[in-house]
Amino acid sequence: KSGRLKLRYLPTDDLDMTLSFDIQNHDDGAYSMRRTGRNSFVQSGRYGVDDPYHYSHDYAGSQKNDCWGVALNSEYNTNYGKLHSVTGYRYFDSKEKMDADFTPADMLRKNYNQEDSDFSQEFRFTSPEDSGPLEWLTGGHFFLLNSNTEITNLYGADSNASGSNLKFKTDKDNAGGAVFGQGTYTFWDDFDLT
Repeated sequence: KSGRLKLRYLPTDDLDMTLSFDIQNHDDGAYSMRRTGRNSFVQSGRYGVDDPYHYSHDYAGSQKNDCWGVALNSEYNTNYGKLHSVTGYRYFDSKEKMDADFTPADMLRKNYNQEDSDFSQEFRFTSPEDSGPLEWLTGGHFFLLNSNTEITNLYGADSNASGSNLKFKTDKDNAGGAVFGQGTYTFWDDFDLT
């Protein structure tokens, strides 16, 4: 399922604002992986290679993804140029339960949960349309990203570590930014130097 909504607001001749929102939901079931010749069980002779339209498992599993985002795009015309702002936020949540040994034996199941949130902001200032032979653009951009991951390995009755669990958790924050600029000067109406 997915949806998108856009709203535009024009309070004056010089200000144009667009707010957009989108959302997606996937519940597709667990993704399947086949045993190939590189699989350790195939190389040891315990199981054969899966044919192209079949995969082996003892646990159906599930996979659910939810994500949504919102963005505000604004443009403001001044006597000195156009100010452009883009503000965005995005959220992603994934929950997967899978047969991680890809065999009919009850050896290993995996629960994988991931949650990401991302904020970004960009400002651009550009020269007026009739600014003469010099056209320019300058701006800045920054983002903040938080990502949480939790992986749990569940060892089944056919494994050497039956009944035990192994959990991994990560919590990562990332931030970055940039400033940029460009200028183009036109000589004799047909030669541009950037």
